[in-house]
Amino acid sequence: MQAQVRRYVPEEPLPPYTFVAGRFPHPTRDPTGHSYGRLLHQPECPDPNKWRDCRLYLWGIDLFNHGYYWEAHEVWESLWHACGRKGRTGEFLKALIRLAAGGVKAREGTLRGIQRHGC
Repeated sequence: MQAQVRRYVPEEPLPPYTFVAGRFPHPTRDPTGHSYGRLLHQPECPDPNKWRDCRLYLWGIDLFNHGYYWEAHEVWESLWHACGRKGRTGEFLKALIRLAAGGVKAREGTLRGIQRHGC
């Protein structure tokens, strides 16, 4: 029996598929994509002392923990940009983005991509 993975933002439904290039429609560019037409607002930089209060960060964790690596990457990247892509918070988010990108490359089966993002 498989253990239930904890959700941090359970009221937000998980997408119907995790994006893998060439296998599924692009989530935001293809009219059949799971997030097509959905407008993303520019978030504020999270307070590093209050990660549990940052819904978008927690949503990224939910996505990642359930295998939605491309989607988690997009969520965390929006926070990274909000932080100006620098500082301790920016570096932390950049590490999460790289980890998620490695998951995308693993799904694509590209060993070189996994190695590049995992280092």
